[in-house]
Amino acid sequence: MANGGGSGGGPGRAVLACLGAVLLLVGWVGWWAYHLVRPSPPDVAAVARASGTRALGQSAASLTDRQIGSLKNGLGWAEAGGTAVVDECGADLGRGLGPFSYWGPVTCGRSVTLYLGFDGELRDRLADIDRVVAALGWGGGTPALGGSAPVPVARTYSRLGPALPQTRLTLRVTRAAAGAADVEPMPCRTDAAAGGVVECTAPDRAVYVAKQAVAAAGLARADSHAYLATFTIDAPYYPMPGRER
Repeated sequence: MANGGGSGGGPGRAVLACLGAVLLLVGWVGWWAYHLVRPSPPDVAAVARASGTRALGQSAASLTDRQIGSLKNGLGWAEAGGTAVVDECGADLGRGLGPFSYWGPVTCGRSVTLYLGFDGELRDRLADIDRVVAALGWGGGTPALGGSAPVPVARTYSRLGPALPQTRLTLRVTRAAAGAADVEPMPCRTDAAAGGVVECTAPDRAVYVAKQAVAAAGLARADSHAYLATFTIDAPYYPMPGRER
């Protein structure tokens, strides 16, 4: 009778062991099924390198370069701190029913950011910026504020005209040193970078990026003024706006 209590846990341990094995098997089957139905990412690099995509990208580059040059010329009272460029093609992973997922279409766009440092009365400078931006064919931005304009300032303008109609211009004004480090980050990290071109796949995004960073010395010059303005032009070009599939 003294030994009877020691064997009472035997069946319970067996049940727990069986349950653990079943859970392990279910987990493995679920992992296998998830990876079985998870589609492979599209060949984003092939789309980015295609001649048609490159031609559309060149059109976007020509438009954004002209606009950036005109902004610098029209705002002669500001000191240019350089330009950063991100040319990106990418696709996002969408979630379907249950374990199923799908990759969305590949899209490409060019983002160009101009850094300008300036001094003077902010209200007057914003009014001048509004005039220059309107003359370049942009509309929809908030008009210059009366009295003392708050900082930071953020405005978004839309492109008026047939060329790249979905292109947007975003203005952000901060006090110097508050926005100097706000350089556009890479969409995903990788060590496989060569010649400014990065190809990488994050868990939910595949991208092909060509990046031109702004020079630190130029950014420091712009940041030596009272205010730092960043003008960012986002120009989607593939599929051609208005012809999405």
